[in-house]
Amino acid sequence: MTFSAGPTVHDVQRVRVWTESTFATDGTGTLSNFKDVPMKEGSMGTFKLTQETIDPGSIVQTRWNYRQEILGKKHCELSFTMPLAPTGTEAGNSTAAVAGALGVILKAIMGGEQLGTGTRAKSGWTSTSGTVTTGAGANLLAGSSLGWVNSSSQLEAREIKQRSTDTLTTKLAFSGTPANTDVLYASATYYLTGSPDTSLQFIIEGPELQDRWLMLGAQGSMTLSLPIGADNALPEVTFTFKGANWLLGNACATDLTASNLAVGSVTNFSPIPGYAGRLMVQTNGTTTYTGATQDVNAVVFEPQIKYEPVSSPSGTNSVLRWIASRASGPALTGNFQSYFADYTRFNWKTNRTSLAVWYQIGTLKGQTILIAAPTVQVTDVQRIKVGSIAGEQVNFKARNDGDTTEVTASDLGQSPFRIHFL
Repeated sequence: MTFSAGPTVHDVQRVRVWTESTFATDGTGTLSNFKDVPMKEGSMGTFKLTQETIDPGSIVQTRWNYRQEILGKKHCELSFTMPLAPTGTEAGNSTAAVAGALGVILKAIMGGEQLGTGTRAKSGWTSTSGTVTTGAGANLLAGSSLGWVNSSSQLEAREIKQRSTDTLTTKLAFSGTPANTDVLYASATYYLTGSPDTSLQFIIEGPELQDRWLMLGAQGSMTLSLPIGADNALPEVTFTFKGANWLLGNACATDLTASNLAVGSVTNFSPIPGYAGRLMVQTNGTTTYTGATQDVNAVVFEPQIKYEPVSSPSGTNSVLRWIASRASGPALTGNFQSYFADYTRFNWKTNRTSLAVWYQIGTLKGQTILIAAPTVQVTDVQRIKVGSIAGEQVNFKARNDGDTTEVTASDLGQSPFRIHFL
């Protein structure tokens, strides 16, 4: 279908993303580097292209006259929502985990990505540890995740506590013992780093030939929506970006206005519903599987990731790069709601117990998400009403992972918040 001039429909769009090699430098000369973003239709809440106009303040000689303003710096904003989706590719024996556009964005915002390679269980496995195929441990690092399919054909996702060559120990036991030659699935893991230093570029296109734009030098934040009981609901993530510059489509290295809107090609993207999974809460250092599962009707994880510009006259529109700023509080806050049973959760707060909170969404290989807050403190517990049920809400704040064992501490092992796709 050919479009040449407006009016056209707003929600017919194509969005592509690329990790910049040089900050705010046009990368459209190689369009194949950009990945299609499977943005939710109608979710582009903000797309703002700004160039300041500045009043020079010159005096005027008539009462109602005004002076011509001068052009100042440019900046832009973009927000959209997309499913928080696994890749659909299972990282089984000798198969590496993969990443799509969602992985590109998560890596830029959080800072770190670890793509593990699956393997097989070897000798000595208990429900928490054992050896794997020779050499396989090098691609299964402490802080990343491991999946095992149980006797009910459901994938159980567990974070890795420790790796010693090819011996792995999980933070929480599996419900059973992996047998020799059982496949152990690897994860694509996204984690916070001390100094994330990359930025993104977005191509935003509508069907009208000149409705084409390039956003450069972009960095931002994210919020998660994790519905449990709602009908027809998916886990989702909303991204909000600020950019250091923008270009008209016909001013790009490849003229984006030269051809009709093409059909995107989305890869490594397999959305799943949000109703099936498991919330697990366990005291740090305790691996017992029994009792870890919490029956909950609501789960919230709220990343507190913020970036601010590093100003410089030699930057792009005065922005040299973006730097992750330290929030006044934790890197992640969260809560969950459950029925009231006893004083256990109140005691978590009173005793300042160090807990791990893991939320697994999905139960199939290649179609599972594990969201991890590996060391948290419960800061508030309140008796609430959930429908007609006596319930309680448990609020927590995350800090650096205190339960991962490494010879040399790494960002992956210390991250207070991680997202795994298995």
